[in-house]
Amino acid sequence: MKANFHTHTFRCNHADGSDQHYVDKAIEAGIEVLGFSDHTPYVGFEGDYYSFYRMYPHQLEDYVNSINSLREQYKERIEIHLGLEAEYYPKLFPALLEFIKPYGIEYLILGQHFIDDDQFGTYAGSINDEKLLAELKTQKITSNKRIKELQDEIKSLKGLMRHYIAIIDSLNKENAGLRAENVQIKTENKKLASQVNIAQEKTA
Repeated sequence: MKANFHTHTFRCNHADGSDQHYVDKAIEAGIEVLGFSDHTPYVGFEGDYYSFYRMYPHQLEDYVNSINSLREQYKERIEIHLGLEAEYYPKLFPALLEFIKPYGIEYLILGQHFIDDDQFGTYAGSINDEKLLAELKTQKITSNKRIKELQDEIKSLKGLMRHYIAIIDSLNKENAGLRAENVQIKTENKKLASQVNIAQEKTA
C-alpha cells in the first residue's frame, strides 16, 4: 500500500495549490492513502507574536471542512485522513490539545523545528550536536528529578490513605459498638418499662 501522511496546504505559507490539487496528484501517483497534516495553529504566544510558517487559529475550521469534504468526494478513489503537524512546546501543548479537540483531528505528527517554542526558543537547525545533547541531558535530568518528586508524593499520599483508612476502620468499629450498645439500652429500657407497668397494676 502506498501512503503519505505528511501533506501540507497553502495555509502554512510554504506550500502552493489547492487541497483538491494534492488529492488529484496523489491519485495520479498511485497513492492509496493520503493524510493531510498541515502545520497546526498554536495558541498562547505572548503579545502579538505568531509563527510565519503555520496556519492561523481562525483557518483551522476551513482546513477541517475542506479535507472532510474531499474525503467524502473522493471516498471511492482514495482514503483520506485529517491530521496536523505539531511541535511539542511543553507550556503551550495542553492548550493546543484543548483547542483542536472539537475538530475531529485523527492524528498528529511531530515536527520539532524549535526547542521550547518558536517565540523565545532555539531553532533546531541552528544548534550543534553538543549543544543539543547538553540541552536534552538537562531536560532529562529535570524530568528524572520531577519523576522522583512525583513518586515521593505518591508514596506520601499512599501513606496518608492507609492512615485515614485505618481511622475510618476504627470509627466504623466504634460505631458498630455504639449501635450494639444502643440496642442493648433499648432492650433494658423496655424491660424496665414493663416492670414499672406491672408494679403500677399491682398497686392500683
